[in-house]
Amino acid sequence: MLLSRASLMTFALVVMGNSLVWANPSQNPAKKPDQNVEYLQGLPRDLELKPKQLEKIQEIRRNNPVRERMQKKRQELREANQEFLRLIAGNATKEEVRAKYRQINSLREQVANAEFEDDLEIREILNNKQRRKWSEHLQKRFPAPPNLPSQPR
Repeated sequence: MLLSRASLMTFALVVMGNSLVWANPSQNPAKKPDQNVEYLQGLPRDLELKPKQLEKIQEIRRNNPVRERMQKKRQELREANQEFLRLIAGNATKEEVRAKYRQINSLREQVANAEFEDDLEIREILNNKQRRKWSEHLQKRFPAPPNLPSQPR
């Protein structure tokens, strides 16, 4: 199937826009710096975390050996996204564009997997009521695709 250059550019911009926000959420100007580290970067305030829980979560995030490596992966992802746009706009072959796209997807998956492991550790600190609230927050933030259940059964 042949895509017009405009369609390809639109696709690239959508991919890039989503990737850059995903790869670097700290560049969101609406967020105020250090409001309890924006309530520990993504945890909703209505979890009503106890001081000891907050301390444990901060410890998990601070002492995670994977965190520094993931910051480097996020930087690689930003650079790969920029290169992808250059390839789309230039005279790159389809295979070069596909290879860059595969690299971006691999980097996204690595970052997402590391964040998931962090979330699993944090989940262990939450009580059942907090887990339910966190689940509701995640469902609002990341709605289930069509034809998939949105509520656990």
